[in-house]
Amino acid sequence: MIEKEYLLWYNINKDIIGEKTMKFDFRHNEMFFIDSKGNKREKVIELKIIRNIDDKNTNSVEVQFQNDIIIDRGSFYDEEIGVASIKNYGVAYKKCIIKEVKGELKFFKNNIDTNNKIFFLIGYYTDDDIEENGIDNYLKVNDKELEEIIEKVRQINEKYGIYCRVPKDETYYYLNDVGDIVKTTDKYLEEDNKRSEIGNYFTNKRRIELFKKNLKKFIEDKIRGNFNIFYYDECLINSNYD
Repeated sequence: MIEKEYLLWYNINKDIIGEKTMKFDFRHNEMFFIDSKGNKREKVIELKIIRNIDDKNTNSVEVQFQNDIIIDRGSFYDEEIGVASIKNYGVAYKKCIIKEVKGELKFFKNNIDTNNKIFFLIGYYTDDDIEENGIDNYLKVNDKELEEIIEKVRQINEKYGIYCRVPKDETYYYLNDVGDIVKTTDKYLEEDNKRSEIGNYFTNKRRIELFKKNLKKFIEDKIRGNFNIFYYDECLINSNYD
């Protein structure tokens, strides 16, 4: 079944504004979800889906968000779920075989009669890549294909979604007082709770490495006088205005 929110919106509004003229723009505004085990997690893929009224039974699917830290853009393939991102290739849904050739993922035509299709995520890097290679960031699919794609994305988020907080006795990362990355076990003690509350809590090593890199850049910019995070508050406090 297509997602409940989609069908509910469609059934309510088709009688109000007319089924023929209705254009439905569906997206998940909520970037977090509750997984099958009850844990709150952050999505790594987000879709934007538009119902094409003029073209009966077709939908435009666009990748609204793709977490490049988790989904390695241009070199990602989950064979079990059937989702990939390969270099210089945009969003698509097709029968094919993916193989690694000289260190790069390549797809080849699948001559075997199978219903298994691969959903391709964004695989290019810049807008110039799009223009140069004629790559699309969206595709048109029928209702059955839409259901299949939504299910694949659900499975990817379930498998790779970022924990907001890991289950008890599992590991996470934080920055200590000298800026070193520390790996520890969440015992749900007060120190773990405090780190989680202030945001010094990372369930993914690549994300904390990126955070540390950006934090270092922020500090360097502050030292050079290029940025002051306290500027507006301090100006307000030190001004003569209430």
